[in-house]
Formats: sequence, structure tokens, C-alpha cells
Amino acid sequence: TVMSRLPLLLPLILGPATASGAAVTDVSLGGPLKPFGPQFWTKSVGSGHAKLALRDDWQQQLKAVHDDLGIVGVRFHGTFDDDMGPVVTGTPANPVYNFTLVDKVYDGIRAAGVTPIIELSFMPGVLANCTPGKCRTTMEYRGITEPPVEWPMWGALVAALAEHMIERYTLDVVATFKFEVWNELWGMPWGTGLPGGSQYMAMYNESYRALKAVSPRLQVGGPATMEVKNVADFVAALKAWDVSADFVSTHLYPTDWCDSEPDARTNLDCFTENIANASRQAAGFPFYITEYNCGWKDTDIHDGESTDYAASFALRTVNLLRGKVDVLSWWTFSSIFEEGGLPTNEFGPFGANSAMQTVHGVPMPVYRGFQLLSTAGNLSVPVTIDGSLSATGVDGTLSVMATASDASGPYQVYLSNFAPDDNKGVAAAAGGASTDAGRAMDGAATPSGTPCDPAAFEKDVDFPGGDLLPESQKFTTPNASACCEACKHFQVDKFCAVWSWGLSGGLTRCYLKSASAIPNKKAHPGFTAGFPGAPPPPPSNHPWYNTTRTVVLTIPEALLGEIDGSSVTVTTINSTCANPKPKWIEMGSPTWPAESQLVALTQASQVCTEQQELVRGGEGGQLTLTLEAYSAVAVHITPSQPRE
Repeated sequence: TVMSRLPLLLPLILGPATASGAAVTDVSLGGPLKPFGPQFWTKSVGSGHAKLALRDDWQQQLKAVHDDLGIVGVRFHGTFDDDMGPVVTGTPANPVYNFTLVDKVYDGIRAAGVTPIIELSFMPGVLANCTPGKCRTTMEYRGITEPPVEWPMWGALVAALAEHMIERYTLDVVATFKFEVWNELWGMPWGTGLPGGSQYMAMYNESYRALKAVSPRLQVGGPATMEVKNVADFVAALKAWDVSADFVSTHLYPTDWCDSEPDARTNLDCFTENIANASRQAAGFPFYITEYNCGWKDTDIHDGESTDYAASFALRTVNLLRGKVDVLSWWTFSSIFEEGGLPTNEFGPFGANSAMQTVHGVPMPVYRGFQLLSTAGNLSVPVTIDGSLSATGVDGTLSVMATASDASGPYQVYLSNFAPDDNKGVAAAAGGASTDAGRAMDGAATPSGTPCDPAAFEKDVDFPGGDLLPESQKFTTPNASACCEACKHFQVDKFCAVWSWGLSGGLTRCYLKSASAIPNKKAHPGFTAGFPGAPPPPPSNHPWYNTTRTVVLTIPEALLGEIDGSSVTVTTINSTCANPKPKWIEMGSPTWPAESQLVALTQASQVCTEQQELVRGGEGGQLTLTLEAYSAVAVHITPSQPRE
């Protein structure tokens, strides 16, 4: 047996004996092989906004996900933002277009071997129907979310971009691009009484007609809504406006719907079921999820995106969405990201959050998870769980997906042990205490009725991360006591566990935090922080999150040919494998690691790989696998001789 990294806290592979007290799940492969279908999770990844794509390190990280993970597309905001040139100067009636920086961005993307989903956003200042300096904007980079002075002005810009790209790259190339109209209805609401029921549809109509006038081969779609909203509305509105779509797109994060649904704790697949339902509403149009990940709002998700939590989520999600989506675009591929400002450190709060890579390109566990999936074969192998053929390959927290490179192998089996961490369900059982994350912080206080005592406030202290409100919804209070009261009375289902108050951007702002911010306590001169009542109790574990799954995997002789001589490789992502953040903490959490530290972190990001031999059992060769909570495992089996 050869291990790529030692030691391991839990065994990857057990012999005939199983973990003490653990239930055993029998999984076997076999049955008619069917086409697996396109690898929809490779079709795109997300990023922040266009200007970031001018950076060499951003382009290097994009090439890395293409080369290592097989990613073939990318999507981001702000191609038309004023920080991209600006793209439009002159006057609304006589615009002058400048695509110099746009060219650099898309030249770099194509050089990485990637095809863009071009989000048509946001509104150039010259065209925006608002007073300069008073326009509605979004994010740190202030993309303008206003309609144009007149809609044909927007259509002319969209057509000019398409014509310029065709001249630069040829129509055959640009016909492979996807043009997605706007993002999440920002400033373009649904239901304004216009024909088709939406101001957004006025924008879509103008964009669609402009692009199709340039060439019918150009691909355009929308509505790129948040929370899988308005999908059916969009399909109906296409008829009302006498237009069509080459795809229907929307977004979803587990913290959108599943964070508030009361059954999310018991319904492990709340997230994928919402997507499947929206896919049916798309009424046969190609269906794109152009933003998703394991959780974005950071409401007690234990910083899941930078741990093995994200990798196990990714494997389960891909398994359950086969045949239901055409594009599944993880947000984001890089921590070079600027929605709330650029990262201020490598891994901690305001550092690596939802990304596949840190600022300096250290692969996160989810990066390695998609790297495992990049080896998926072209054929789907049926999976039987505990004697019954499984339509989904799911048994509670266990997910199993099997593929074959061709009819005679090799075979690939992808397993994950995932349970959503939504800070629900356990609270009722615990008498009102909330739960923070799978492995720690079970019991953040929710002391309603407890007064906010200024004597207990902590001066010159902050709790970074864990913000319960997006940047656009953060607010000011006249003093720290008012901020404490806001935390105390915040909506119950969000469990405000800690708050901080201080001067930021010229305003005395109140920041409401989840329990995930508590371990991040640090000195911050001028800030005041505290709890809405008593500090939370010490961390503990809840068994629902820490369930270890023991799997006996059987590969029948019909697939293997001969058991003896068949090659088996087991690759694992868990709390100690492909998980560099603990190493960073061990280093003292350096804000920006030195070169030697980055080398060590990259080494810590490597998967654990073990060569195994099959044991005769059942009707073929067997392996016994132990999957700790949130682990992701790939088993690669190469038969000793071709299948007959």
C-alpha cells in the first residue's frame, strides 16, 4: 500500500472489519450501461467582475481550472462597467464605443482555452437614465443598475459589442459564446406593468433583437434571476414579446430557500429539488444555473466553502442534477474577487470564501472535488444500495455515482458523505440553541429578553466574517447599544450571535454576525463588539453532522473479468486530506503567506491516494470504505482484462 500523504486521522480503507458501531451500507455496481451525458458542471465557473480578468494572476488561475478540472467556460459581471475603459463615452445620442479593455479580457479568456458566458451588464454611465453621481450602483466596484435613457441605445451597444467580437474572433467562434442578459434583475424589476409584465423584459427584448440582427447564430438567454425566481414568468413573457431564448438561466444558493424552509434539516436535498423544479418550469429550454455554491450568506455555515464541506456538497449536487441542468456554474473559481472589497488575507474572513482557489492560487477542497469529477467516464453505471437498484445513488447522507470510460472499463465511483448545515432543526431539539457548523459550535446563544449591558461590551474588538446581511443592507446606528439591540431583535431564523459597531466608510455601521464569526475575534481600534446576551456555550458536536458512513463496495466479476490483478486507486478529500486551511491556521494564520508557506499550503491541498487490492466477497471484488462526515472519495477500478 502506497499513501501520498501520512498520517491520516481516519482510515481511508478498512479491511473486513468495520468501524465500531457504524452501520454498513452495501453498494454494488452492475447493470446495463447508458450514456452519461455532458459534464454539465464543467461548462462554466463564475468570477467577480470584468476588470479583475485583466490581472495576470486571475488569468493564470482560470487556466488552472481549465487544465486541472476540465472547466470550459467562465461568467462574470460588468463587461460594460465604466471601469472597463469606459466602454462608452460621448453622449447618449452620439456614443463612442471603446472595446480596448474588453478585448484584453476576452483575449485572455480564449488564451486559457475557455469560452465565455458574457453577462451583458452593467449600464455605462453615459447611457444611464440617472443623474451622474446619484445613480443606483451595486458592489464595491459600483456597477450602475439603471435603465438606459432609451432602450435602442442599449440595443446599439449590445450589437456593437457582438459585431466587434465577430470581427476580432470570427462568427464561428462568437457563435459558441453565450450572451446572458443582465444579472438578478438588479434595477430591472419584474412586474412593472409593461407588456410581458417586466421592465427586465424590455431589456431582454432589446438585447435579443440586437444580437439576432447581427447574426441568428448568436446565442442569448436570461433572466439570470436569483433564487430560481421568475423562470416560468420568463418563459411565458417570451411569447408575449414575440422573442425566444437559446437558454434559460437562474441562480440558487442553499442559503436562499433552504435556509428558511422548516424541513431543510430533514430534507437533505432541498437545494437540488428546488433546482429540479425550476428546470421543469424552463419548459424544454436549455437550463443554466449560472451561479451556485454550498452557501453564500455565511449564516452559520462554518466557512464551508473553504473546507471539505464544499467538496462533498459538490459531488452530491452533481450526482443529483444529472439530466436536470445543462450548465452548473460554481461561484467562484478564484478568491481574486471584489464584491465587498478585495480579500484582506489568504483564508480567513474576507479572504477565501466561496472560491475554488485562494488569492495566491492554493487549491481549496472543492477544487480537488471537481478535479476528482474531471475523470468521469462517458457511460453511467447503475448503482444498487442495500439490495435495491437506486435511481439517484443516494442513501441519506451518502451519495454514490458510478461511470465507465467505455464498456470494458476503467470504472469510476464517486462517493460523498454530506449533510446540509443550515442552522435549523437542531435548535428546536436543543431547546432554542442554534447550531453552528458540522464539527463545532453547537449552541450559539439566542438570549431574547437579556438586556444589552454596555459594561459587557468589548472595546477595540471586532469579529470579522459571518455577516448576516449583504453589503447593500448593512445599516448605521447612533451607538453600540443600539447595535446590540438590533442583534438581539434580529429575525429569529438567522440567530444573530455577535455584533460589532464602528466607523467604516465615514459611517458608524452596525454589523450583525452569525456564530461563525466568534472564533475570528481580533483587535480593531475604534470598534466595539459584544454578544446580545451571554456568550455562547463551549463548542460541542451533534451526531447528525458527524455521522461516519461505512460502505462495502462490490464490483461484480462481470465488470472486472478477473478479480486478481485488477487495479484499484482510492482518492480522498476530508478533514486531513486536500484541506489546506488547517495548515494555514497552524502557521499562525499569516495574512499573506511567504513563498515557502504557499508551497507548504499547496502540498497540504493534495488529495490522499491509496492503492488497494480487491477482496473476494459477494459476487465479485469488494472494498470497505469509511467516509467521515463531509468527505468525498473517488474509487478508480481498472479491470485485469477487458469485459466480455
